[in-house]
Amino acid sequence: MSPRPALASFALVTGIVLLLGGTAHAACVLAGVAKKGDIPHADRAAHLAFISLAQWTAGALDVLAARGLRRGEPWTRGPLTISGLLVIGWAGVALPLLLDASLTLRAMLALYAAAHLGMLVALWGWRGARLDVSARP
Repeated sequence: MSPRPALASFALVTGIVLLLGGTAHAACVLAGVAKKGDIPHADRAAHLAFISLAQWTAGALDVLAARGLRRGEPWTRGPLTISGLLVIGWAGVALPLLLDASLTLRAMLALYAAAHLGMLVALWGWRGARLDVSARP
C-alpha cells in the first residue's frame, strides 16, 4: 500500500489544526484588546498578526496539498513544501524566544514543526527514496 493516503490524511488533520489555531489566536488577541482596551504597539501587533497569518497560510496549504495527494496530483509537492518550510522557519525563530511562555504554547509550536518535518521527510524521502505523488499505479 502506498503511503500517499496516510500522508494526505495527516496533512489534512495538520491543516485543520493550523487553521483552527490561527483563528483561536486571532480571537484571543482581539478578546484581550477588547477586555483591556489596550491596543498593542505596532511591532507587537505585527508580530501577533504574523502568527495568525502564518498558521492560516500553512493550514490552507496543508489542506490544499491533502486534497491533491488524495487525487494523486503531481503539484502537491510544492504547497506541502512551502507549508513545511513556513512552519519550521516560524518555529525555529519563535521557540528560543518563548522560554518563559507556557508549556502548552511551546509544545504546540514544537509539535507543528515536528509534524511538518515528518511530512517533508515522507514527501521528499530520506536518502533519496522519494514518495511518488502521481496517480500512476
